[in-house]
Amino acid sequence: EGEMKYVAELIKRVAMDGEIEKVREEVKEFKKEFNTIHYCFNEGVEAYRFIELV
Repeated sequence: EGEMKYVAELIKRVAMDGEIEKVREEVKEFKKEFNTIHYCFNEGVEAYRFIELV
């Protein structure tokens, strides 16, 4: 839940405050903490890996 408040703040800073470049760098750092998928059909799969659909 805390992460979602942070994400909402990031969105606000981009959309309303125009802090695009500063937020971009923060997002790069923030997403490093989230590299495994949880609570899905394929739990434990590496996040950000593109899956071939065909």
